[in-house]
Amino acid sequence: MPNVAFKLGGAKARWVSFALLGIGLALLPFLIDAGLGRSWVRLLDLALLYVMLALGLNIVVGYAGLLDLGYVAFYALGAYVYAWLASPHFGLHLPFWAVLPLGAALAGMFGVLLGTPTLRLRGDYLAIVTLGFGEIIRIFLNNLDKPFNLTNGPQGINLIDPIRFGSTSLSQPLTVFGYTFSGVHLTYYFFLLLVLAVIFISMRLENSRIGRAWVAIREDEIAAAATGINTRNLKLLAFAMGATFGGLAGGLFASFQGFISPESFNLMESIMILCMIVLGGMGHIPGVIFGALLLTLLPEALRYTGDWQRNVLGQIVIDPADLRMLLFGIALVAVMLYRPAGLIPSARRRLEFADARGGGDDVPPRRSHHLGASSPGISQRQRTSALLTVSGVSKAFGGLHALSDISLQVNAGEIFGLIGPNGAGKTTLFNTLTGLYSTDSGEIRLNGARLDNRPPHQVLKAGLARTFQNIRLFAEMTALENVLVGRHARTASGVIGAWLRLPATRREEADSRARAHALLARVGIAQHAHRLAKNLPYGDQRRLEIARALATEPSLLALDEPAAGMNPAERSALRELLLQLQADGLTLLLIEHDVKLVMGLCTRLAVLDYGVKIAEGTPDVVSRDPKVIAAYLGDEAI
Repeated sequence: MPNVAFKLGGAKARWVSFALLGIGLALLPFLIDAGLGRSWVRLLDLALLYVMLALGLNIVVGYAGLLDLGYVAFYALGAYVYAWLASPHFGLHLPFWAVLPLGAALAGMFGVLLGTPTLRLRGDYLAIVTLGFGEIIRIFLNNLDKPFNLTNGPQGINLIDPIRFGSTSLSQPLTVFGYTFSGVHLTYYFFLLLVLAVIFISMRLENSRIGRAWVAIREDEIAAAATGINTRNLKLLAFAMGATFGGLAGGLFASFQGFISPESFNLMESIMILCMIVLGGMGHIPGVIFGALLLTLLPEALRYTGDWQRNVLGQIVIDPADLRMLLFGIALVAVMLYRPAGLIPSARRRLEFADARGGGDDVPPRRSHHLGASSPGISQRQRTSALLTVSGVSKAFGGLHALSDISLQVNAGEIFGLIGPNGAGKTTLFNTLTGLYSTDSGEIRLNGARLDNRPPHQVLKAGLARTFQNIRLFAEMTALENVLVGRHARTASGVIGAWLRLPATRREEADSRARAHALLARVGIAQHAHRLAKNLPYGDQRRLEIARALATEPSLLALDEPAAGMNPAERSALRELLLQLQADGLTLLLIEHDVKLVMGLCTRLAVLDYGVKIAEGTPDVVSRDPKVIAAYLGDEAI
């Protein structure tokens, strides 16, 4: 059956939803003002600030998968910058259009400063560090009243200027075409305009080269690095973007309240913003918006229920306001149990559920079985030239010498095999070649350029791609998205390009998608383009990993046991694919335990045993080497 879930997540549907959301939010204050009163419109202003905060944290947590429990610190920085520069505290009353961007920029800078030393951490450790950062900022703000009185300590800063356009403040009524807008309404529409801009930016980032890279990092950081993503810089970008939105919201909060104090920015605020994302749907913009609105408006709705009981029944039978934290906790537990993807899950989550029920796939575009070769055919003279040279490479883990003085040469255009018993050091050698491990000694050169001790994304850009012994796909991304991630190192669109979608960015995206579809067709899984990687059959997952590596346009492709788990028919098809890649000019370095496949496929072989190279040569020579027979092949190989 057609994959309806995926189609509903298409670009046209997203923009229609965005337009309807904007219209609904524009009409909302009039409806609420008429039914519940102006105080609820003011509450809507606060709700929009939380939407902005939640969208900022969603970039960090929902997209990049970095658990930040100190997010409120950036909110506080933006608020205090506005309070310092737009209040009598320092005698400055700078215009908001200068102060708001400055507060947002300062918060973004602090996001980079925090991220630089801490983003090597993951999970619980990162959460603890960011939690500590948030508390440190709050304590500093609470104690910086001496000797220079920067913050006025626990008493906070008051008389903060509201947002002004010329001599007109948003707190003053404004008459347009005979209708008088109150200051509450004007504040709401200004906040709404900024929130819509943040939503627009988030949507553009989500569906861009950068957004895919963030999701890849969240799914598997090692695999992301191996596909050419500079994980450090992308994580710093996520932190900076989220912090910038937090700082912008902080400045708006200071102008809105007219007063701030350190207690407005405690740990519970960070936890509440995180709960908004989890409750609504992590990584999904409409879900994040819904979660922010729900958790901002729900406490007031509970208080309103208490007032209704008092006015109608003459007494409060049950005061929901007193039970709001209990009800909130029960709601979160229920969501985690019955809607783990959130109340409004993303199209990817809906796709996952539909795929589990046996949903089909969209028909891919026109196939091209020759798109994706990394280079033109290689002449016979070039086939004797060294592409990869490994000279005296050693690697030890404590007292265990995993590699000892390994030297070998892989010539351009050949299929070079690396064999040996389990624990011989084959995968360790792959990891040193591709930058996952540093070398203790020796040199690695590709086309004459040094690769040893360079990070994985630089190794990839130099032309050495790999697959993994244990499949490392981005499980919650579709097959097409996995291959698109492989295109990351060969594309260049940045943040500005993602926001503006300039013609060059659109052409680059269209070319990447065409190449990705062609590569899926080339490895024989075009029909699975829109299925989640984790739901593919095992053999097709192997093929998908090869397609993702081919998308990086390598000059040398290192395959770590690509035939593992495949049946005879699949292995035969894999052999034909590898021979086609070789014919197209791609050089292959292969680890494989299937002796017949290796002997029938490889031009030359090297054999490792206990981290030492014990033989090298043609398959015929290696298969007759007594040391190889004793260590690996056995008598039946003769």
